[in-house]
Amino acid sequence: MALSPYIAEIRELIGTRQLLVPTVTLLIDDGDGRYLLGRRSGIGDWITIGGMIEPEDTPAEAARREASEEIGCDLVLGPIIHAYGGPKYQLTYPNGHRISCVGVVYSARLAGEPQADEDELDRIEWFTTEQMRGIPINPFNRNLLMELGLLDKTEVEVRQATGDDVSIVEGLVIAAYHPYTERMDRMPAPMLANYSKLVDDGLVWVATHAGSITGLIVMWLEQDHLYVDNVAVEPSSQGAGIGRALLAHATEYAQREAREEIRLYTNELMTENLAFYPRLGFTETHRATDSGYQRVYFSLPVEIS
Repeated sequence: MALSPYIAEIRELIGTRQLLVPTVTLLIDDGDGRYLLGRRSGIGDWITIGGMIEPEDTPAEAARREASEEIGCDLVLGPIIHAYGGPKYQLTYPNGHRISCVGVVYSARLAGEPQADEDELDRIEWFTTEQMRGIPINPFNRNLLMELGLLDKTEVEVRQATGDDVSIVEGLVIAAYHPYTERMDRMPAPMLANYSKLVDDGLVWVATHAGSITGLIVMWLEQDHLYVDNVAVEPSSQGAGIGRALLAHATEYAQREAREEIRLYTNELMTENLAFYPRLGFTETHRATDSGYQRVYFSLPVEIS
């Protein structure tokens, strides 16, 4: 969806700072227990149909416009069935722009044959709630579908990343680390990494929750320890145990590979991490400046059976 002139004008005034944006989401069903989702072009995760409400729009007008733009057909709108907002619906775009969405969900049926616009969406499909559990749903929409009772809260699973995950991984890193750029007055080191190469080299593992990638860990084996280079969690999923699951996976990996220690670092301005790692048993070993970054180093002993 192109940036509206209204939002562009506000961005000229506030830069990348967080902006509260009214939005509308469509829960489109076919009457047989299936719901329409679209796959984002160039990214590969699945989303509901919807978008921003312009100043001159009513929510219903915005809903019909978004359906026309994204799937090329009109709607039979039902009632508003839900309202959403808060930290789980905050987004960071690749250019650093941050928004916090507050909006409504309409139930709806199609009044025509849908077709992906091939700009924002490269594919549209109907899914049962069971089928939704097996596809990568965008975290924003995953949280919303959970609130609507269409997705269950499931356990976190960790798997090695593949080439198909690279775009999602890159977006997740931007979302997780961009808020620190103002605090650090520079781009955090993880935002500068080549994730396509890291994935190709087998050094990236991702955490999935309800079918969506919600976190990642970059790590590799050294001669006498396992080195963790980066742990990132999608902001809307923070507090859900994703980071703990990733580091638990790292511990299991270290045990299998007979490494008696895990080492990692964080930036001293990432104060949340300075509190988080000790809660998991990590001990601060030293502090140092590296490549212009003020880093705090941690160690965790690993029991080898």
